[in-house]
Amino acid sequence: MQEFEITVTQADGFLRMTIRGAGTRNNLLRTLERIIAETQSQDTWRVLLDATAAKGIPGAFDKFEIGVQLARAADRRLRLAVVARFEAVDHFFETVARNRGGAVRVFTDEAGALHWLLGAATGTQSGGAVDGS
Repeated sequence: MQEFEITVTQADGFLRMTIRGAGTRNNLLRTLERIIAETQSQDTWRVLLDATAAKGIPGAFDKFEIGVQLARAADRRLRLAVVARFEAVDHFFETVARNRGGAVRVFTDEAGALHWLLGAATGTQSGGAVDGS
């Protein structure tokens, strides 16, 4: 099984993570573990996850499980903005995580993701996801 290649860089007030590879359930769960570890070790709670280079689209059960795990395992300070290809976005993962207390939004454009992620940091943006569609 091909694991994700995960790149992590520190940006101005947030972590930027990029994933490449097969979008399998196990790879996505390992990515979630890495997000949790990086936010804790760097004491940075805002994350932009660029998943546009991930291959394949996880099924509904996988999205459900990952959303539950995010809400269960992540620190409540975590705010996660995910950018994915249009055909991979159905907001199911987002809905599952948010219904369980997770602060996550899924977008199809980085500008919208950054607006939500950084606007939330300054208290200027609340409301729904901007998904570029």
